[in-house]
Amino acid sequence: MDPARSSDVAPALSGRDPATPWRDPHPTEPPRPGTLRLPSEQGDVRWRGLSRVADHVYVGGQLGGARADDDEWVARDAAFLKGLGIRAVLDMRQEGRGEGQVLAKEGMPYERLPVQDHYAPTLAQLDEAVRFIRSFADHGQDVFVHCHVGQGRSPTAGMAYLIAQGRSLGEALAQLETARNTYVRWNHADLDALRQYAVHVGHPELGTPDADLPPHRAIAPA
Repeated sequence: MDPARSSDVAPALSGRDPATPWRDPHPTEPPRPGTLRLPSEQGDVRWRGLSRVADHVYVGGQLGGARADDDEWVARDAAFLKGLGIRAVLDMRQEGRGEGQVLAKEGMPYERLPVQDHYAPTLAQLDEAVRFIRSFADHGQDVFVHCHVGQGRSPTAGMAYLIAQGRSLGEALAQLETARNTYVRWNHADLDALRQYAVHVGHPELGTPDADLPPHRAIAPA
């Protein structure tokens, strides 16, 4: 596998109007105990870190944090991931330069699936995300899935992986929110995409209806 691979899967087009404001995307509560702070986030008041959301799967924010355009900081964070035993990186961002060249120097396989912020991944992107994760997780190797801050696109990819493992949408949502103490920014486009994915993998019964989702999570409008 090319460590600097960027998928040719088309960018996501479905989602909410990005001009419509979300609730405050910068929660004041700290990440949950066990959330790991990247080296680039040391000293930051607001930080996202990375969280282990399933066996061999971590979800979080971009390498380099606020310094994502600085290859030195990206490399420091990549070395930190390697120290944790993380083998590969899946990047769900459309924005930014990508991390392939830096990660190639670290010997870490990398794939990028370009999803616009505040939009849901396409079915093809979810399919490819799960394929990439499984290509490592099925062999006992850890994968880090990230977007910009680890609140929307990367958790959605993580949930698709859990659905492929037999979790319902409601169970996957609860598992992600338990692991990451941050406002995971679900909207109906994300949930609809995950329900379509459940149908795609032959388990439509896993697409939990809105009424049966965890009641503590307010769903943002599409």
